[in-house]
Amino acid sequence: EPIILFVANGIKSNAFKDYETLKHAMGIIGANSSNPVHCIALGESGPEEIVGNMHIHYIPRTTDTSLIAKYYQAADVYVHATKADTFPTTILEAMACGLPVVASNVGGIPEQVDDGVTGLLVPVGNSDALAQGIEKILQNTSLRDAMGAAALRKALSNYTLDTQIKTYVDWYENIISKHKKIG
Repeated sequence: EPIILFVANGIKSNAFKDYETLKHAMGIIGANSSNPVHCIALGESGPEEIVGNMHIHYIPRTTDTSLIAKYYQAADVYVHATKADTFPTTILEAMACGLPVVASNVGGIPEQVDDGVTGLLVPVGNSDALAQGIEKILQNTSLRDAMGAAALRKALSNYTLDTQIKTYVDWYENIISKHKKIG
């Protein structure tokens, strides 16, 4: 049974996340599916909701990184429905676990998700496009595997600790060299 993962602190109450679009998209997927589909909403408490064949499981926020990693590893696709976001760590975590990402095309997310390569970008607030993107990935195993592999490659080449340290050091050295030329 397919598993969709969404991670955010206070999913239902977070003003920046787009829970309504996510829930509506889950309803569309549940109505279109003849088999059960599961959505893990990590970062929210509440009873399971069933919409058609969609089972939405609310999992309370946790700081146990090994448990969080297990949720990513169990998922088939990571979904990030949001109204505004800068550079969400959860997308990087999903990519590092080899998950394709379906996310709102807003803020810094297009820098993370290469549309059609590591995942799919959809218009903000468009639950139909969100559902279609998720279904496209869930229904095509070879596409899902290719996007997941591309996501992992991108995470390993761009977002490791060593890469980030080197980027910051290079940036600081660039600033310092410009300052020395001015002074």
